[in-house]
Amino acid sequence: MTFSEDLAENYPRPKLLAIDPWDCACTECLIGEYKPLRYATPEDIARMLTDHLGNNTGITFSVTAAIRDGETLATTEIAHQVIVACRYKSWTVEPHLLGFSTK
Repeated sequence: MTFSEDLAENYPRPKLLAIDPWDCACTECLIGEYKPLRYATPEDIARMLTDHLGNNTGITFSVTAAIRDGETLATTEIAHQVIVACRYKSWTVEPHLLGFSTK
């Protein structure tokens, strides 16, 4: 490993604070404090929807959860699949990341 590779690997990364609009290229996105929506992972989306990351996107997300027949989100303890979507993309998010049990 070269010195520059070692430096890059061990350089402290900024803490991710928010998800920004799809094509954002602001200073915060470039240094890693914010992340453009186009690069958001399912984990990032889950953290944004559970108020662990800011939502600077300015768009509406829809959440669809597959649950057992006859249950509602208010009564279920089990969700088998959760899909979060917006006009640009959709993400399949692990249910436990949104607070659903998967037992």
